[in-house]
Amino acid sequence: MMTQVLRSGPAVYTVVAEWAEHATTQRLATWALAGALGASMALGLAPGWWWLGAMPLICIACAAAWGLAQRTRAASPRARIALSFAQRAAGVVGTLAFIVGFYGFLLWILGRPWML
Repeated sequence: MMTQVLRSGPAVYTVVAEWAEHATTQRLATWALAGALGASMALGLAPGWWWLGAMPLICIACAAAWGLAQRTRAASPRARIALSFAQRAAGVVGTLAFIVGFYGFLLWILGRPWML
């Protein structure tokens, strides 16, 4: 009998943390601003399809905001509690945006007539 060993890759949290560590502060700020502005434009320009355009952009903005909070938290011990809250909020909002976007896209592909 052969035993198969399942190996899993790094967790999403680890991937985002490594990305934020290697990205410059300017790049993180640009991604956060571009994601937020793009999501608001998607909400305004295509109200019927907001989930398709805005959800991935919200995920990008939240990941960048999380990275900025991580970097600032390491540099400023005074604001540790507020930045910890900002990090957690960005993680929760980004995760919810991913879930809504993923399942919305899945239902759209399956052809179910619905409007979110």
